[in-house]
Formats: sequence, structure tokens, C-alpha cells
Amino acid sequence: MIEGGVSKIGRIANEISRRHNDGKSIGMILDADSCLEERRREYSEEVDKYKLPIDRIFFLPDDRSEGCLETLLQQISLQEHDPVYHCFDEYERCLRKHNSAYRLPSLKGRIYAYCETVSGTKSSSVKGSPVLAACGNPSYWNFEAAALGPLLDFLDSLDPDS
Repeated sequence: MIEGGVSKIGRIANEISRRHNDGKSIGMILDADSCLEERRREYSEEVDKYKLPIDRIFFLPDDRSEGCLETLLQQISLQEHDPVYHCFDEYERCLRKHNSAYRLPSLKGRIYAYCETVSGTKSSSVKGSPVLAACGNPSYWNFEAAALGPLLDFLDSLDPDS
């Protein structure tokens, strides 16, 4: 996992090359953020700069749209918990109404709040972070959601032994 984005690819260049030399197929999953084509260009330049043997790159949420992991998580959130997001929308409208200079919570903050809120409705065996409790838990996510299709197709296209 690369934290910090495109500028950090150099940190894992040796590991990528080692795995490739071991016969592994290399795929990367990255956030598209606010400009997918710009992000593709930036990563392509870094891959070329370090001469990385990357077989495929997938940009979240669906390799076609702007967004990130949190965008995909919101898309696969269980419909029964949609009120969490609706309340967040109202909260943000209220903040804007009182002071347009207030910094609104990020999408990451929304997902954290979703996980924390839903964790209050389900018993969890994971202590600590509500986000950790939500990982892989079908009480939070619709793992059959169409929004997961492009990512699952990408993962299926990679060498299963990598």
C-alpha cells in the first residue's frame, strides 16, 4: 500500500521489481481523485521514471470516474443505512447556512461516521476503529452491488498467483 499518492511510488519500486522478477503479475489500485486523466498521466510518468513493470493500473472508484476508495464505499453502503448520508447532507447545509467559511467534513469523514453510526446498530467483534469493524462486514456493505463490478473484473484479470 502506498500512502501519500504518486510522489511515493519510488518507495516501493524495489519491491515491485522484486515481485516482478519472481514472476508475479503487478497490478495497482489507486484513487482517481478529482481528475482521472490527470491522475493517469501522473502515475504513468512515475511508472516510466522508475521503469516499473506494472501490468495494469485501476483507478477507484470504477476506472472511468473521478473519486476514491471512499466514493466506492459510499456506493456500496447498504441502502437501509442511507439516512446516515442524508443526515450528513443536512448537517453540511446547516453549516453552510451559518458560516460559509466552515470547513466541511471530507468524504473520508463521512465514511468514518457511517461506520461508527452503523457499528452502534450491530454487535461487532472488532475492538477499536469502527472502520476496522466494518471491513468485510456484510452488515455495512452490499458486496453484490454493481459498483463493485469494475474492480472485481480488474482483480479477476490479474494472475491469481500474484
